[in-house]
Amino acid sequence: YTGVPANPRVVLPVLNTERDKTYTEELRLVSKPGGPFDYVVGAFFQQQNKDIGLGITAPGADIFTAASHGGSTVPIALGGTYVNLAPGSYLQDGVNKQTFREASLFGDLTWHVTDRWQVTGGARIFRQKFSQDYQMYNTLFFLDVAEQNRFKATSQIFKLNTSYQIGDASQLYATFSQGFRRGGANAFPTEGLVLEPRELLTYKSDRTNNYEIGIKGKVSRIHYAANLFYVDWKDPQIDMTTPFVLTYVVINASRAESKGFEVELAGPIGDTGFSFNAGLAYAKARLTEDFSLPAGSGGGTVVPNAIRGTKGDRLPGAPDLSGSFTLNYETQAGSGDLLLSAGVDYRGSVVGSLPYSTRPEPFFKAPAYALLRASVGYKWGGWEATLYGNNIANKHAVLLGLSRTASSISLLGGWGDAY
Repeated sequence: YTGVPANPRVVLPVLNTERDKTYTEELRLVSKPGGPFDYVVGAFFQQQNKDIGLGITAPGADIFTAASHGGSTVPIALGGTYVNLAPGSYLQDGVNKQTFREASLFGDLTWHVTDRWQVTGGARIFRQKFSQDYQMYNTLFFLDVAEQNRFKATSQIFKLNTSYQIGDASQLYATFSQGFRRGGANAFPTEGLVLEPRELLTYKSDRTNNYEIGIKGKVSRIHYAANLFYVDWKDPQIDMTTPFVLTYVVINASRAESKGFEVELAGPIGDTGFSFNAGLAYAKARLTEDFSLPAGSGGGTVVPNAIRGTKGDRLPGAPDLSGSFTLNYETQAGSGDLLLSAGVDYRGSVVGSLPYSTRPEPFFKAPAYALLRASVGYKWGGWEATLYGNNIANKHAVLLGLSRTASSISLLGGWGDAY
């Protein structure tokens, strides 16, 4: 609890609790096939109630700090050395109650222009309501926080698709669609030493305009699919930790894009009993506009422009390249069939967060990795049994590292690392 590194080593048991109760109902009316027009119309409703708790205890901190400083109980945040605790050795305890409700109407209409050409249009109109009540106390920083956040949103999204059948086994298609993801609220104190600015309390919904062209079909016995896509992203939501206080938040950048291609092949290998499935995807996801936001300093003040994104920065958690390959074998064995399979899944490198202006380089980057899997199965009659293994080479990969400031590294060294 004192000195660098701390002596004795600090032990802080953390209890995260979450209760989620969701009711969802959807009704659809679908036309009969065979006419020049097909339609789907429907209504959707969802009610979600979520309780999230975070309790942090520091067993023995009050006893040790008083005993090692002559019985002094001057609180540490006021310049003393005594760590005050609540009953049960709680250093911090809090609960976050969230309620989300959505009601929407949707519909698709397809026009079969010819036997080979069709055009589909669709729309979804929705109304959303979100509320959050957050309460938390922290005895170390003398915090007693009560925050409420509310928002409502009424919006709509559209889509348009057309496809054309080439011969009997191939199809060209083009699609425009829009995406919408609801906003929400973060939970943190807005007063005290570990405050974050109120500007970060809520984050907006983000929207996309998606464009895709592709072809899919079958050549001989090999199925194939290939497409090119472009996603224009407005107010993209980004998960991150703030640069000084290391508070977990969701923020909005200004604009981003994702563009690339996907290819997939699948089918038998001659008459050998072997078959395969292979897929490859390239998606370049980058910010397309600069943005900046404030953050708490860790000393009770706010640092302007502490969170920054620059045009061309990679979006966190998004690999440029990913792919998979699976080889299957099936043969008759006794009164049933023996099924063997082996495969590999590849994910390219990802960055853990946007590069802060205050963070030393290089910031954390998760390396590329490949996972091996295999299975053996047997099916007979209407039954099938399978024994399978995932990551059978026991590959170890660090997926995310906490990005820290120079001052945090100077103060805590490796004690502050988190992976």
